[in-house]
Amino acid sequence: MSLPEEAYIMPEDEKKVSEILQDMANSASDGEITVKDMLDLAGDRALYFAAMLFALPGALPFIGNIAIFEVLMGLPVTIIGVLMMTGHQKLWLPPHILKHKFSGSWMKDVFEKGVFAFRLVERYSAIRLPELTGAAVERVIGILFVWMSIACFFDVHLSESWAPRLVVVLSFGLLSKDGYVVAGGLGLTLLTVLLS
Repeated sequence: MSLPEEAYIMPEDEKKVSEILQDMANSASDGEITVKDMLDLAGDRALYFAAMLFALPGALPFIGNIAIFEVLMGLPVTIIGVLMMTGHQKLWLPPHILKHKFSGSWMKDVFEKGVFAFRLVERYSAIRLPELTGAAVERVIGILFVWMSIACFFDVHLSESWAPRLVVVLSFGLLSKDGYVVAGGLGLTLLTVLLS
């Protein structure tokens, strides 16, 4: 599977997730912000960060229209999941998604709530259990991303409850290279499936 040359490459460890979200909050204004603007701030870590970005509005409380996750998650997270399943470390999204505009003030609110939440988690997060953040587990998570994003099209309740939160948890675990977080996300996914 070949990808266009304009893609994002995953580098080694850089900024914390909360720091990248803070950069996004600082860049958001009362005008509009595009998906590409946001991913440019994520830089070379955009593959996992994109999955988190599309899920974050549905995962955080008090954002307002949580059902918007059904729309945000669908195609982008499916594409990201397929890329992960096939072992790609470059992100490619259709131009119409990259150019899509969101309210800057609304995204600023999302980012600032994300900064607060992730700063709390990052106090206890560390690079550990690298075998759970490697290529094999990444492919499994890719399958789960595809399954969750497609499932939301058939059951809106999923988009308003566990699916966005699981995408955020698993993405954060991969971004932070924290195997404990990944293990917890996989466990919660299994538990959710069993209880559904």
